[in-house]
Amino acid sequence: MIAVEQIGQSNIVEVIVKGDCTSSDLDQVARRLNDIIAQQGTICVLENDRATGVVTPMSILLDESRFDFKNRACITHVALVTDQLWLGVFSSSLSKMLAAEVLCFTRLELKQAKAWLKKKSKNSRSKLLST
Repeated sequence: MIAVEQIGQSNIVEVIVKGDCTSSDLDQVARRLNDIIAQQGTICVLENDRATGVVTPMSILLDESRFDFKNRACITHVALVTDQLWLGVFSSSLSKMLAAEVLCFTRLELKQAKAWLKKKSKNSRSKLLST
């Protein structure tokens, strides 16, 4: 299962992954992200990996068939929270694909991940408002 929660009225979006995801789940998430980008201009993503088995990384979610290609540039920062070490390695390739700053955090560092995104969100929004 995968869910998307916008943090209040901010441009921070939490993507919560709990186990296997269906194609329908991914389509719904992509639509929600596109909608939030349309409202906010840019977003910061907290990918909260609570899965213990197979994980669907953001690269699959952001496949061109699901996610508007032009909106990839609207994702400015991604905090990947996981205890699956291979995802940390994967996150470096994600940053190249998105042109976003991507950091990997452990489950114990969830608060730090949220604080990092909050700080980055303010910076990206102030740049957006000044243009």
